[in-house]
Amino acid sequence: MLRQLLKDSIIYGIGGILTKGINLILLPIYVRILTPEDYGIIDFLLVFFTLAGVFFSLEIYQAIARYYCEFNNEKERKENISTAYLFICLSYFLFILLVILNSKKITDIFFNDYTGNQLSIVISIAALATYFNVLFSFCGNILRYSLKAKIFAICSFTNSILNIALSIIFVIYLKFGIKGIFLGQLTGNIISWLMAFINTKESYSLHFDIKKLKTLLKFSLPLVPSSIGVFLLSYLDRIVIKYYLTLSDLGIYGVANRFSSISIFLMMSISTAITPLIYANYKKEKTTNEIAIIFSLLSGFIIVFISGITLFSKEILYIFTAPDYYNAASLLPFLLLAGFLSKMYDFTPGLAIAKKTKTIAIIYLLGAAITITINVLTIKIFGIFAVACANCFSALFVFIINYIFSQKYYKILYKIKPIIIVCLISIVIITISNKIINQITLVSIIFKMIILFVICILPCIFHIIDISYIKKIIKLIIFRK
Repeated sequence: MLRQLLKDSIIYGIGGILTKGINLILLPIYVRILTPEDYGIIDFLLVFFTLAGVFFSLEIYQAIARYYCEFNNEKERKENISTAYLFICLSYFLFILLVILNSKKITDIFFNDYTGNQLSIVISIAALATYFNVLFSFCGNILRYSLKAKIFAICSFTNSILNIALSIIFVIYLKFGIKGIFLGQLTGNIISWLMAFINTKESYSLHFDIKKLKTLLKFSLPLVPSSIGVFLLSYLDRIVIKYYLTLSDLGIYGVANRFSSISIFLMMSISTAITPLIYANYKKEKTTNEIAIIFSLLSGFIIVFISGITLFSKEILYIFTAPDYYNAASLLPFLLLAGFLSKMYDFTPGLAIAKKTKTIAIIYLLGAAITITINVLTIKIFGIFAVACANCFSALFVFIINYIFSQKYYKILYKIKPIIIVCLISIVIITISNKIINQITLVSIIFKMIILFVICILPCIFHIIDISYIKKIIKLIIFRK
């Protein structure tokens, strides 16, 4: 499993690295064309359509993921996939139609204080872009479940490149503003969906089976509250900022999220590869040990990565953004950690393996309740900084509870204590260094690099990462042994 995970993660990761790299390069251009208010609207529409996706898909794709390797034959697999695909096509179409017909009302309700023009048109375009992105995502998931990592990576990379390239044309050259962002996404999503559909066409037919739909929904329906909880943990911060603060605050927070999305992308590269592998191999004895090794390596990397971004947050924002966005520096470490933790549930697979979907739902809804409580109590005092802290704390809480319950059904021996010790030492070192260094100079950069090097060796000193792990990975990657 470790070899396949490394192979697939690298394939998924290369495309993502190129995409995120281009996105970061474009960020300095976008922040000089789009105002914080514009960024706030983009982020809010993202939240709106993501939440709608939970309700109208009923998380049926998760049922396909869970049962993909357990279908009796190819005919049964094809019938189930076709049923799920047709269900999503129809349910989302109804939702998009409602949004387009009521785009003016949505504008009046959520953006009555916006001074721009034609926002209802923007909402309609964003709705269509979302529809084709959902279809593309479903076809992409089928590629993942069938372990066609290379084709999935090509389709995903094509999607990102098209979205970016077309957005540049519409925003920078044609001056369409935020409408251009969604026009680029719409065109890119249509082309990418066609690519993914063609590469998975053998998995579909016009077959629609009510009984099979009921079986799939029996597994996925309890996950809807869970996904709402995940959604609230991931996006509630944007809703709270929009309600209590301003669109400009939401825009600054959105830029910080652009950087923190790197953590989500890195985790998604691993998650995309590891989820089907765990479901296919969880009965094997060596699987738990391999998951523990991967978790240790990942934990060490996360500590070093977040430490590096935190130490150089001012320099990063100075390079990539404009002065209006510099206040995002204090948000980065909390949002980065929240991003990593939000995707760590793949390393607590016990509840999913045992099909305890109701327990999963309760955990995530409880996490969402904690997020809401902390935000409401602190946002007026500490502003967007409080929101970032609440997001981080809630993600940590959900991961811990998931871990505790998961161990009852699928025990994995992780090196938890050394990880906690290294985290605490790193926090102390970074806090002291940030108190000492306040300005961006060559001397301060060199000093921070020395500090980062010290933090880099901590996971090895405390045996979170053993040299044997590194040697094994090198053999798997280079020598394929």
